[in-house]
Amino acid sequence: MSNLFETSLIDTLLIDVLILMRHHKRKINGHPIFIMNPVNYVEEIEKRFQAMQSVEDFAELLQFVYSQKLETGKNKKNIHLKTNVLTYYGYILKKGEGYIDFEISKKSGGKRKISAPKYVLKLIQKCLLELLSVLYHPHKAAHGFVLGKNVASNASIHVGKKFVFNIDIKDFFPSTSFHKIKFLLTIKPFLLKDEREKIAQLIASLCCKDGFLPQGAPTSPIITNIVCRRIDSKLSQLAFEKKAKYSRYADDITFSCQENIFDDSFLEKIRVILSEDKYEINQKKTRISNWKQRQEVTGVVVNEKKNLPREYIKDIRFWLFSWEKFGELNTQSDFEQRFPQKKGFKRYNGVTIQFKKYLHGKIQYLKMIRGKDDVMVLKFIDTYQKQERKNKNMQKKNEIPVISNEVASVGLDSNLHSHIINIRAALEIRGDFSIDYSFIKEQNWLRQLNSDNLKMENCGIRNIGDDGKFVDPRDALSDFCRYACFQIELLMNIYYKKKYPNWSDLQTEIANLKASRKVTQDFRTYSYNNTINALALKTKWYIYAKTHLIAENSDLYKGVDAIREIRNLKTAHRPAELSESNFGSVPAAHSYQVTYIEVILKGAQTEPIRNYLLMFVNQLKGTMPT
Repeated sequence: MSNLFETSLIDTLLIDVLILMRHHKRKINGHPIFIMNPVNYVEEIEKRFQAMQSVEDFAELLQFVYSQKLETGKNKKNIHLKTNVLTYYGYILKKGEGYIDFEISKKSGGKRKISAPKYVLKLIQKCLLELLSVLYHPHKAAHGFVLGKNVASNASIHVGKKFVFNIDIKDFFPSTSFHKIKFLLTIKPFLLKDEREKIAQLIASLCCKDGFLPQGAPTSPIITNIVCRRIDSKLSQLAFEKKAKYSRYADDITFSCQENIFDDSFLEKIRVILSEDKYEINQKKTRISNWKQRQEVTGVVVNEKKNLPREYIKDIRFWLFSWEKFGELNTQSDFEQRFPQKKGFKRYNGVTIQFKKYLHGKIQYLKMIRGKDDVMVLKFIDTYQKQERKNKNMQKKNEIPVISNEVASVGLDSNLHSHIINIRAALEIRGDFSIDYSFIKEQNWLRQLNSDNLKMENCGIRNIGDDGKFVDPRDALSDFCRYACFQIELLMNIYYKKKYPNWSDLQTEIANLKASRKVTQDFRTYSYNNTINALALKTKWYIYAKTHLIAENSDLYKGVDAIREIRNLKTAHRPAELSESNFGSVPAAHSYQVTYIEVILKGAQTEPIRNYLLMFVNQLKGTMPT
């Protein structure tokens, strides 16, 4: 007991010391303020809340919370929460003017409307959140927006149950009205009734937008738990009577049991309980899963233990393997091609993030679900950290590795390295290297083209990848052509999507052109997708050239082919990867070596590769449909 007491005393003293250290750093309007001990702070809040009788007393309480809890800085606007400020944002401000409305994409499709409060209203709501958090303790079945609880704790309750029943409340936020919030503030634990009812009305007004609970306000999460208190109590009692488990995360309700009790009568009882509070069940998201199926609770698999879907773990393995095998630059490039097809892409409004951030976030979430001591989690973290250290070590190197000795050691053409140097020198011309893509009006496409163009120049001229690190000079030319190819392919896709909005139109065009057998076969192979993106670049370039009478022996046609061929050799058996031990075991090694050199020379015969890309862009610019 003595050790426990000593530890508690030390912790308390440390907290007090830290508070005193911050005393001179925290100021409001130039005056230092005193930060209270956490225990005394809670007691003071409760004491002032019980004693307040008017809106003026409420304003003073919010000002106290603001001074104690909200960080202030030189670059932030400090406010004084007077009565007139609160009444202005609660009653006088025109509908919707205190919020910024925007939409974000849902993973399942569709849009979700978000109403984010502006600066002053947001500060007021943050103070209200702090105040309500001290005064209100959520029901034990609530796991959303509760300190110390999350989706993992919500799922833990239902692990190992034979039957899991998932329900979703339909249109929860629009169904939570101003009158409902005001009423709940007049009963326990708040008791803002009689002469204090004006305070309840003001709080409800400050928390609502157009008479309903907005999705995006700081106060909305705790209001969610307040309005669901009675629902939680009744559904918990129902679960207890049926020997089942119950939990709620925001508007997601879950029951689980060892027996299948989830019949129509059970669902009807839930419907009645929800209807008493003017809520409805979302039939589209109601489902029962047994032990033979994948059982999920707020995205967490709960069949035998807390876990994430197999696809989630496979995705982590894939990107870790790619990072180890092909390096950071190539993995980022591959990620930029694959990420738009992922559901998470919608969350970023068409912007591709760095694959390392994506991977780190996924590993951390897996760690939260499976636990920090899980073998798989530890392995993933170890692999990630090893690759990070490897990248840092490579970045510290001041000189770029050369390959002339490697080329000589396998008996390849010793001029290969000099050919690459010469081509790179030809590319390094004075002036602005960027290509003008202003004729593309769609912002997502324009952003991607400019991004690939910048990466192309970094790889081709400065040996720097898109992550700011050096690239192996063996890959410099291939990387340059790879990013040039990305631009060509995206421009081709834009052209075809505008030119042939219907797949049948393109089918007719190919029939009229009497295309080669290989082109026709490629078209048929991917016709089930009915998408331009699936067609090979060679096929798209062939159709375009035929349509616009571009001769196969022209500089433009040969230039685009050269870029494409060098790109294709990027991850194949490049000469530098062959050694004396395996050189003879690769049947096509010698012919491949010659082809590689010939392709490089072919790319430098007439004009620099960048000029090929410029020729292509100018050609496409003149033929791009509006």
